[in-house]
Amino acid sequence: MAAVQAVMAYAAIILSFIGAIHWGRLLAAPDTEPHPAAWLCWGVVPSLLGWGAVLLPHGLTLPVLLAGFVLVWAVDQRATTAGRLPAWYGRRRTSLTILVCIALAALIPLVGVTGTGARP
Repeated sequence: MAAVQAVMAYAAIILSFIGAIHWGRLLAAPDTEPHPAAWLCWGVVPSLLGWGAVLLPHGLTLPVLLAGFVLVWAVDQRATTAGRLPAWYGRRRTSLTILVCIALAALIPLVGVTGTGARP
């Protein structure tokens, strides 16, 4: 179970990293975005999702992380389509999101999805 816990913690950290991409984008070119405050706020949302997920009972952590990765992917795809992020980034995010979602989903049977799993 320690390995599953480590993967869940790492997934939460990766969500934080993905959100920070928008902060970096705005820091690099602050005058190109008409609504920078909205994107800065959005950049914090993935880390809050990851943090909240690891505080949940184990049975809920993986589904919330999965949902978080899909949500963040969807926002990044819209940003890519709008030209806020490069096309290569959108393609890479799609590939990596598929892989991480498969990996997290594969762990669900080890933890269960009852929502009653207790933290060690």
